[in-house]
Amino acid sequence: TSVPARVRVIALDPVDGSHVLDSLIFPLPAEHYDLSAQFMHVSSNDPVFVPIALKLWPSVISIRSGNILRLNHDGLAREAILKLYDLRGRYLCSQTMPSSGELDWQLPELESGIYFVKLVRGGQNLGSARFTVLK
Repeated sequence: TSVPARVRVIALDPVDGSHVLDSLIFPLPAEHYDLSAQFMHVSSNDPVFVPIALKLWPSVISIRSGNILRLNHDGLAREAILKLYDLRGRYLCSQTMPSSGELDWQLPELESGIYFVKLVRGGQNLGSARFTVLK
């Protein structure tokens, strides 16, 4: 059996040295991961990026919840994509998040564990949240 190796991937903006990517993943041998980061230097004339508050409930999904995750956001001007990742950073699936209102996301069958949802548009991470599955 193979044991996942802990790998930390860090990318810094070459202009100001800020962190644009800081991910901890646990890949098995021969597994491939897609990581993305957006490098941009913001000047005083550029609009300031404000992350979207992504809210989800229940924070613990059990058999009683029916694998449905409810999501809400504040301030999303147009639709974006929700991406689901497991604790090791593996991409599992995605869903379109509408620009207004709530979304009831019927999740695939998931094992017990911790999962992360990222809200992205055009390669930019707009917000994120996590939840736990207990079976």
